[in-house]
Amino acid sequence: MYKHIMKLENWSVIGGQVHGTRPYTAPELFSGSCLAGEVYNHFRFQDGEPVRTSMICKVKGRRITTHSGHVYELGKIHPDYRQFLKHFFPNWDWRNPVKMKK
Repeated sequence: MYKHIMKLENWSVIGGQVHGTRPYTAPELFSGSCLAGEVYNHFRFQDGEPVRTSMICKVKGRRITTHSGHVYELGKIHPDYRQFLKHFFPNWDWRNPVKMKK
């Protein structure tokens, strides 16, 4: 079955609810995590428009499926989020950048 795949650039993993001064979430997701970034090839938003996805429910490499059924291909990571990951998770894998908690 074909799924419309959107591209997400300048992305980061965020909590499903605002976490005060903590703008990012570690790649090991807790329940309710979402993606934020600039979307391309979306049927409702203009290319480059900032979006926040629904909750992440499936991860396969750099392809993320959300609770709404939308599928996103991850492009470049947000530079601040990259710094966060490099500092707290030195073995972070760019090929599999988002991890689901088991």
